[in-house]
Amino acid sequence: EVPPPPPRAPPASLQVVAGGLAVVALEGDGAPGRIAEALGASSFFAVLQRGSVTGGGSSSKRWWVVLDAEAAKKASNCEGDAPRPVAALRCLRRPGEVRGPAGEALDVFAAVCHQLSEAGIAPWPLVAGDEELILVDRNRLPTAALELVRAGNAVGPPGRIAPPPKGEEDLPAGDAEKLCGVWRLVDRQKPAGSVVEKFGKGEGPIRIQAPNGVYVEVSVRSPGQVVGQRSVCGSLRIEREDGELISVRHKVLGFEPPSVGARKSRVALDAGGGEGGEDVALETLLNGADGPEVERWERVATGDVTVLELSGIDPRPPGGLKHTGYWLFCSGHWARVTGPRYGEGLLASVCCRSVAQVQEIFGNAALTEMRAHYLASCGTFDKPGKLVTTREAWSAVIKAGVLYDAEKTRDEVRKDGDVIVHAPLSGSITTWNVQSFAVDPFTPAPKQAKTPTAPKGLRERGKSADSDKSSSSSGGKKKKKAKDSDSSDEEPQKGKKAEKEKEKEKKRSRSSSSAKSSSSGGRKKSDKDKRKKSRSRSRDKKGRDRSRSRSKDKKRDRSRSRDRRDRDRKDRDRSKSRDKKDRSRDRGKTRERSRKRSRDRSRDRSRKRSRHGSRDKKDKDRSRDRSRGRDKKDRDKRRSRSRDRSRAKKKSPSRSKAKKEKEKEKKEKDSSSESDLDKQKKKEKGSSPKKKKKSKKKDDSSSDKDDEKDKEDDKDKKEEDNEKEDEKEKRKEKVKKGKDKKHKKKAKSDSSSDKKSDASEKEEEDEDAKSSDGAKKEEEVEKNKEDGGGEKAKEKGEDKDSSDAESSSSSS
Repeated sequence: EVPPPPPRAPPASLQVVAGGLAVVALEGDGAPGRIAEALGASSFFAVLQRGSVTGGGSSSKRWWVVLDAEAAKKASNCEGDAPRPVAALRCLRRPGEVRGPAGEALDVFAAVCHQLSEAGIAPWPLVAGDEELILVDRNRLPTAALELVRAGNAVGPPGRIAPPPKGEEDLPAGDAEKLCGVWRLVDRQKPAGSVVEKFGKGEGPIRIQAPNGVYVEVSVRSPGQVVGQRSVCGSLRIEREDGELISVRHKVLGFEPPSVGARKSRVALDAGGGEGGEDVALETLLNGADGPEVERWERVATGDVTVLELSGIDPRPPGGLKHTGYWLFCSGHWARVTGPRYGEGLLASVCCRSVAQVQEIFGNAALTEMRAHYLASCGTFDKPGKLVTTREAWSAVIKAGVLYDAEKTRDEVRKDGDVIVHAPLSGSITTWNVQSFAVDPFTPAPKQAKTPTAPKGLRERGKSADSDKSSSSSGGKKKKKAKDSDSSDEEPQKGKKAEKEKEKEKKRSRSSSSAKSSSSGGRKKSDKDKRKKSRSRSRDKKGRDRSRSRSKDKKRDRSRSRDRRDRDRKDRDRSKSRDKKDRSRDRGKTRERSRKRSRDRSRDRSRKRSRHGSRDKKDKDRSRDRSRGRDKKDRDKRRSRSRDRSRAKKKSPSRSKAKKEKEKEKKEKDSSSESDLDKQKKKEKGSSPKKKKKSKKKDDSSSDKDDEKDKEDDKDKKEEDNEKEDEKEKRKEKVKKGKDKKHKKKAKSDSSSDKKSDASEKEEEDEDAKSSDGAKKEEEVEKNKEDGGGEKAKEKGEDKDSSDAESSSSSS
C-alpha cells in the first residue's frame, strides 16, 4: 500500500540502478532451497512472503523474490510464472545535504510513489535501512521517468532510461528532399495559437539537416549568458503514423538537460507557404515535459551538405570528459556544436525540466561546466576558403568575425584523407572525421592565369616565368605583324621549294646509277663521303642551333632591356608626380602658415588698438566730465548772483516810493484840515496796498521769465554738446579705418584727431563763455528796462495823487 503524499513535498533526485532486475514468484516446499541457491549467485536480492496458495485441500506458502535477471532465470520454476523484468529507482541525497530524521526521507519517498500511482504506474516501494528503492516495470520506465520530470523531479542517467540508437541511418529519398537544407525558426507557440517567441531574419535559431540524418541546431537567444542557450545536435529518424510524418530527434549533446527519450514531433510541410515563397514546416511536439509546443520553420537554402564529426581535442578538456560534436556546411552556411557526450558530466547526467533545476541539484558547478565544455557557433562563407562567424554562444559581441581565411593562414586547416585537422592561432586543436564531403569550404578556388606560361620542362637554364611573360607580352605585337607579312609572301616561296625538291630527286637518281656501276672500292669511298657529309650536317645543325639560341637570347635580352626601360620610365614618372605632389603640399602648408601668422598679427594689433582706444576714451571722458562739472558750477554761481542782484534792485524802488508818500502826507496835513486829512489818509490807505500788490506781481513775473530763459539756454547748450560729441565719434571711426589700411599713418591721424579734439574743446569753451557773456548782457538790459518802467509808473502814480487831492479840495 502506498501512503498518502505529504503536503508540498520537495523535489527528489532519483537514479536508475544499473543492471537488469527481475521479480520471481516461488512456491512449494523446494522454494527455500532455490532461494538460498539464488542468493549466492545474485548481487541484489529481496524476499517477500505473500499469503498462501490453497489447492485440493492443501496450503503452501508463496514468496516474491527480487534478483538479478540471470539469477532469476535459474531460480524460476518451469511450472511457475516467468520472471518479470523490473527497474529500480534509488532516492539520492543532494550534494552537501545533511541527512535529516527518517520521517522526512519517507515523506519524499511517499510523494514520489504517489506521483507514479496517479500516472497509472504501480510502484513497488522497498525500504531497508538507508536504502530506499522504488520498483517499476521495465517497459514502463520511460513513461515513469517522464511523469517524474513533469512533476519537478530529476531522474538519471538518461542512457539507462532510453539508450540512444547506434549509428546513423540515411533518410528516405523523398523525406530527404523535403527536410534537408538550411532552416530558420520563425516563431514558437506554447500552447498552439499563442506566440511566445518571434524571430526576424538573421536573429533566430538556425538548423542544418543532412541527408544521412545528422542535424545541428544553433540557438543563442542572449549571447554571453546561460539563459536562453538551447543549441543541440544529434540524429533524425522518420516514422509514419496514420499517414502523418513523425520526426524523432535523438540528442547527442545539448545546452539543456536531456529530456526523457527522443524528441517526437508531428511535421506538417507547406511547400512555398512562406512570405517570400519559402518552404514552411510546422513541428508540433508530442512528448514535451512542459506540455505541447509548436514551432514554425522556414527553409533558407538547399544543396549538398558536408558533415564532419569531432574525434579529438588537443589539449584534452579538464575533468577527463570526452567531447563529441558535429560541424555542417551547406550552400554558404555553417553550424558547429561541441560538448560532453550524452550522459557525461553534470548537465547531461540528469533528465529534468531546466538548467535552473540542475543548478539547484548540483550548485554553480553545473554553470561552470557549461561555460568550460560547451561551444556553439554559426556563420556564413561567401566563397570557399573564408569562414565568417555571425553568432557565438559565449561571446557578447554581435559583430561578424573571421574564423578562417585561407589567404592569410592557409595552414590552419589540413586534410589528410578522411581526417581534417583545424589548428587555429588561438585555441585548442580539433580533429574531425569526414562523414560526407560534398562541399569543400576550406580550399579556395584556383585563380586563372591571365597570360599562358610555358611549362617548366620547356624553360631553358632555369629562367623564371616572369621574363618569358614579359618577352612574350613585348614581342606579341611584332609577331602578329610578321605573320601578316609572311602570309603574303608564302605563295611564291612554295613554288621555289617545289623546284628545289625536283632537282634533289634528279641528283639522287644520278648518284644511284653511278653507284651501281662503280666497284666495291667506289662504295667504300661513297660511305666515307656520306660519313663526312653527315658529320658536316651535324656540325651545321649545331651551329644553326647555337645561332638560333643566341638570337633568342638576344631577343630576350632586348625585351628585358625594353621592360627595364619602361619600368625605369614609370618609376621616374611616379617619382616626378610624387615630387610635384610633395611640392604642392609644402606650398600649401607654407601658405597656410603665412596666413595664420598674418591673422595672429592682425589680431594682436586689433587688441592693442582696442586697449589704447579704450584708455584714450576713458581719459577724454573723464576730462570732459570734469570740465562740464566745473562749467555747471560756474553757471549756477553766476545765475544765483544775477538773481540776487535783480531781487535787490526790485526792492530799492519800493523804499523810495514810501519816503515820497510820507513827505506828501506831511504837506497835505499842513494844508488841509483834520477831516480832510482823515479822508485823504483813508484813501491813501486804500490806494497804497493796491500799488504794493501790483509791484509784487511785477517782481514775480520778471523772476519767472528769467528762470524760463535760463532753462532754454541750458537745453540749447546740451544739444550743442551732443552734436559735438557725435561729430567726434564719427571722426574717431574714420581714423580707425585709416589705421587698418596703413600702419604708418596711424600716429599722424591719431595726433591730428587729438589736436582737432583739443581745438574743438577750446572752441566749445569759448562759445560757452560767449554765451554766458551774452546772457549777462541780456539780463542787464532787461533789468534796466524794468527800472525805467518803474520810474514811469511812479510818475503816473504821483500825477493821480495830485489830481485826487485837487478834486477833494474842490468838493470841500
